Amino acid sequence: MALEDLLVRWYDANGKAAATVADMDKEELVIGPFKLWLLKDMAVTLSGRRHFFAFHVSDTNVLSSRYFWESSSEGCWRAGTGHDDNGRFKKGRERDFGGYIFETQLHHLLEAKLNSSFVEKSQAGDLFSVVKKIGDAPKKSLVEAYLKDGIFNIYTPLISYEKALTNVLAGRLDSIDEDFVKGQIGATDLQQEIESATTPTKRKRLKQDDTFWRGLNDCLTHKVANGDYHYNLSTLDDKRVNIETYQYRGDKNVDIEIAYTQDNFQLSFKSKDLRVEDTINTRICWVKSVRIADAALTSFGNYAKFPMDLCFLPQKAMDYNEQVGLTSKNRQGLNYGSGGQYTCLALYDEKYCPLIQQFKRENNFSLFTQKALLPVVKTYADALTASFDPAKITQLKEAIAHGCDAYVVKNGEIKGSIIHRHGKTGVNRANAFKDKIKGCVTLPDITSAIDQLFRLNQVDGNNQGGSINHNPSSLITYIYKDIFPLLETAGLQLNDPSNSVIKKVLIKHFTGSANCLVRLGVIVALYKYTADTATQTDLGVILNAIKGSL
Repeated sequence: MALEDLLVRWYDANGKAAATVADMDKEELVIGPFKLWLLKDMAVTLSGRRHFFAFHVSDTNVLSSRYFWESSSEGCWRAGTGHDDNGRFKKGRERDFGGYIFETQLHHLLEAKLNSSFVEKSQAGDLFSVVKKIGDAPKKSLVEAYLKDGIFNIYTPLISYEKALTNVLAGRLDSIDEDFVKGQIGATDLQQEIESATTPTKRKRLKQDDTFWRGLNDCLTHKVANGDYHYNLSTLDDKRVNIETYQYRGDKNVDIEIAYTQDNFQLSFKSKDLRVEDTINTRICWVKSVRIADAALTSFGNYAKFPMDLCFLPQKAMDYNEQVGLTSKNRQGLNYGSGGQYTCLALYDEKYCPLIQQFKRENNFSLFTQKALLPVVKTYADALTASFDPAKITQLKEAIAHGCDAYVVKNGEIKGSIIHRHGKTGVNRANAFKDKIKGCVTLPDITSAIDQLFRLNQVDGNNQGGSINHNPSSLITYIYKDIFPLLETAGLQLNDPSNSVIKKVLIKHFTGSANCLVRLGVIVALYKYTADTATQTDLGVILNAIKGSL
């Protein structure tokens, strides 16, 4: 049967008894009280997008004609809720609320079923080119009207938006812009904001509101049972994406789905002033959707209730170039996807969503921004300082002395070398430093001595010859190797962050002699990561790369 004839059959069955389509080739999906029949002969590709036509079956066995289509930018299926006069997909109540990204996303079991059951039966230019082939003119008009406004008018009253945030968090949003709490601001509204040197954008003011994010980030302590699933994202070469669901508990509970790629991606990005380009090896993470926790499924396969005051939160991994602001395009780059029409939003999704920053920290995923890295290093710094009791201070002094002795011994073994031999100056420096450390009593005494030697090349204010190198045979390397075990902690796992980002964090926030062990501890974490990888980086190379921070 031709696709246009199947389309008429699908339309005519709407509101009829299930028995009227007994002869059609169907595949059933049941999710609790939700029952759906997928029409196997109506798995088609229209305008380059996969479509699947179906019937929802009510508990009284009455049919409702439904269809689903696959979003190119999101790489997942959506409920079909009609088209405008230009043939553009209507994405739910996007004209009423900012739920354009998430509202018509489907239950994950339906998503999986559509993917596993889709076997293409035919292709056509677009849906309405098929409608035009319907021979019966009155019927053609009815089908066209149903696919444009008819199905949308059925859908609209099934969906509600409700306030969910506590008064405190809602008040924080309202102080930025009242449209946040009215559900009038969606992700693309924030993406397209124009940067201003004088007036902070709404997205910038929002990300800087620590009170709001502390309240929202508490959802990460409430993981939803059976809320994990996965799918493959077409815009990322069909790479696997994992989903975990967490619950924000406010005036109404909200389920928040966080997506992240199974694998790391090597991503390039530029500094804010666009003058420095860097790379990072990390997961792409974003908030995929939000919904009121007790929401039931509609006959369209999506959820019925959404939090109006969190419409801005869901994002995408990629978005169309024209839907992304110039700053994001310049910093992250264009030309992703097979046609080069997408901008990667990995940096944007992290930078403007502290929830994603916290999620990445808790899962030890590398972070783009130094601000996001700062809390990790700060927590480590506090824990490290607190750990140095008198016994550990003694261990530290012994480790430094051992490093000095090892350097002196090694220097004697390589007298014939002109490459790594440091001569009398290096040996005298090591012995003078060992004696200085021996006389230290407190941790500040030790850190001050370390800082003077490796930053100023001085012991007790006396210059110690030429500058200290940062290579495998240098005194700094021998000492660091011996004190590494005293600085290691499971709480600091950097997972290959950019050296330039680390340098910015250390230079800006952890300067001075009191923080020298913190700076060394960061090197420990970086070295530990690289030592576990196939492309092991020599300790001396790492030290040289970030020596400006020491």
